[in-house]
Amino acid sequence: MKLHKIKSIKKIGVEFVYDIINVQNNHNYFGNSFVVSNSSADWNKRGSKELKKKLAQVRTKHLFYILAFPLKIYKLEKVYLESFVNYWCLSGDTKILIEDKTGTKNINMKDLIQHKNYKVATYNIKTKKIEYKKTKGCILTKKNAEVYEVELENGQKIKATEDHLFLTNNGYKKLIELKTGDSIVCKTNIIKIKKITKLKDKQDVYDILGVEDNHNFIANDMVVHNCDLFGRGLGAIYVKDRNPTMDSWRMKEFAKVGSYTEFTNLSKIRDKLKMHPNFWQIIRFPKPPRWLYDRYVKVRERNIYDDENVLKNVSKEDIHNALMVLSLRDIMMNDETLSMNRIILHISNEYDISLTKGMVHNAIDDAKQLIAKIREQVANQ
Repeated sequence: MKLHKIKSIKKIGVEFVYDIINVQNNHNYFGNSFVVSNSSADWNKRGSKELKKKLAQVRTKHLFYILAFPLKIYKLEKVYLESFVNYWCLSGDTKILIEDKTGTKNINMKDLIQHKNYKVATYNIKTKKIEYKKTKGCILTKKNAEVYEVELENGQKIKATEDHLFLTNNGYKKLIELKTGDSIVCKTNIIKIKKITKLKDKQDVYDILGVEDNHNFIANDMVVHNCDLFGRGLGAIYVKDRNPTMDSWRMKEFAKVGSYTEFTNLSKIRDKLKMHPNFWQIIRFPKPPRWLYDRYVKVRERNIYDDENVLKNVSKEDIHNALMVLSLRDIMMNDETLSMNRIILHISNEYDISLTKGMVHNAIDDAKQLIAKIREQVANQ
């Protein structure tokens, strides 16, 4: 084999291009007698992981993500999800109370992955009773994770990551927010925390997904929240074209999608998104991190309410919903007994959905902008 110097490099225009992926062992091949590297479909390599995150183009409308993945989508890569969510995790030796055909029993969390046809013990916050509910399974969420040990005054212990949610007498709190003397809701009573210790040794950690209705389970007799990794929001996936020399994302086609607002019906949004030729499907996605949500807010303000065609996509129901939100805001401003904290607490207690003041403010801002746009149109008629 000989080495030859390059004589010249010329740009010759646009053509369809191809590549060979995953050549065994040597990862290259001969093209016109040149030795060239193959493409890798192995997106689990460290360099590929970072590249994949950068290639993911995000356009958002609240918890609607429009994501463009590189090459073909073989599966939703765990590394991508991990870049957007912190798992709530427990150690593998945590005892989970379950019910199966043999009756009720405690089983190690790591063994629950292979277990079939069971329900987990859950705590109904309203009735304060134990109920057995179906789940979407138990998964290994992270290897070699930093964990803390929580010890109660009755000697019961549990090992968990700092962000795992525990049910206290003041609602759910992350482990990192707990302190000695706080009370944890347990299977039969409420017990105070004796101490919290950060362990030196890292451990593999696990969690239970999608517990129906109560969204919690009994772990070492304590009530902890389940992982809602696959139930935090909705996302629309768009697949990147294979030809990298063209407009692989077909960004101009997004202009045909049209605008929609905070109050647009999901079915109408789906019909609009499907107008893009690279649309694949809508799926559930995890809650975005704060930095991504803040970036989305700027995109939303620019792309939705500054769009001159936004009112073409607004229905009477959208307007009514916006007016209801603004009316609630007006009532809060004029009634000292009705605060935003009280409304958030009511939603949490009645519907088991946690909202922040920021989320409520965003809903109010959306409503204000939509009604302002409608008033502007009426004034110009």
